[in-house]
Amino acid sequence: MSNPSSSQEMRRELGRRLREVRRQAGLSQQQVGRRTGYTRSAISNAEAGGYARRQFWERCDDLFSTGGSLARGHDEIHQRAAGGPTRRKPGHTRNATRQVLDQLHDAHSPGAASQALAAYQALGWPVEERQERLALVTGTAIDALELPRPAGALAISWWLYTGGAADGVRGLPALPRPDQALAVVETGPSFFFIAQASSPWDALGIPAPPRAPVDAGSTIRWHCLGSRIPVPPAQGGDGQPARWAYLPSQRVRLAPAIGLLDLLAKAAATVRHSDDALAFARDVLVIPVHGQQPSPAPG
Repeated sequence: MSNPSSSQEMRRELGRRLREVRRQAGLSQQQVGRRTGYTRSAISNAEAGGYARRQFWERCDDLFSTGGSLARGHDEIHQRAAGGPTRRKPGHTRNATRQVLDQLHDAHSPGAASQALAAYQALGWPVEERQERLALVTGTAIDALELPRPAGALAISWWLYTGGAADGVRGLPALPRPDQALAVVETGPSFFFIAQASSPWDALGIPAPPRAPVDAGSTIRWHCLGSRIPVPPAQGGDGQPARWAYLPSQRVRLAPAIGLLDLLAKAAATVRHSDDALAFARDVLVIPVHGQQPSPAPG
């Protein structure tokens, strides 16, 4: 018989609360997904009582102005689960991975470095701690592709939009599902996409090319061969805190860097003219409009 105070029942109740506030706001699941950066199926899954990490509930709190009640509901579920039976079940490994990912989302302050370091080690990521600051060491298991924030944000949007499927119309490559493979650190003006180590220089025994002046707006920096990037909780070289712009929610199956590069290169080319415009085929620019009246109709 189902226990009404069980963690699963609490998830169902949290999902019902989400459905209620969504309907009160007059939004569809797809609209909520677009505004929070998730897929429609992710919203449907959460409303049905499925798992969703804390960041998901935080974004829903922000969207519906619910004062953090949804995120607190998530915390209550985890507190109950922590105090419940510890008997292992067939899904234990996947649940353990989810708990590790939740720990990384919750590690914001420098004082949480030790907790975060243990979580990274559980994932098998080579992260080192120096003066309560964490850095991911690239070149053995993990590489990172860095590009400016506007291009990075566009690449995330494209990946979430396609769900990892190839998009022949836009020329976007096939990638693993974003809830398993999309891991992005943001720090100041840069986005770092975490990927499997697959540097062509390392594989071919060719030394990395000498450092040369680059155009920051159209260059992707491939961190490999022992390069280090900041990971939360830490600070980047410009003093800005490192945060997770996106972290997988189910399990971690990072994409190969060489495959991910195609998506990031297209995003970088699309925003190459300026940070606030998107450039498409035939010299068409898409620009944001802030509080302006519509242009008068011709004639």
